[in-house]
Amino acid sequence: MMDAMAANGKYRLRTWLRGHTPYVLSDRIAKGRGVCGEHEWYYAGGTTWECYHCEPGVTRVCPWPRDEWVSGRMAALMMLVDELESSEPTVETTAEYRRTFAEMKDLPGTERDAGHGALLA
Repeated sequence: MMDAMAANGKYRLRTWLRGHTPYVLSDRIAKGRGVCGEHEWYYAGGTTWECYHCEPGVTRVCPWPRDEWVSGRMAALMMLVDELESSEPTVETTAEYRRTFAEMKDLPGTERDAGHGALLA
């Protein structure tokens, strides 16, 4: 396991631990302070994308092509719809739905575009 993580960049063990420990403990496992060397991005909100693995990994330019970003948001919405249809909504599901929906409202090229249009390729 360690060899596979090391081959993909620094701080992968920290990321794995944050994803596999209870929430109360995962906050105590910080991202790496140096540059990981192979960023994996997530949308942090507004016009910011952050790396899962390191603190310096922050960009204001969307790291994905527009079509890929849009299809990712649509896939997230479809998963949430499936989850809502199969069970009672939880606080976490509702929060995730609202966050994803807010991202879609700011979809590039729409009236509510919050500046992403200029950021997406």
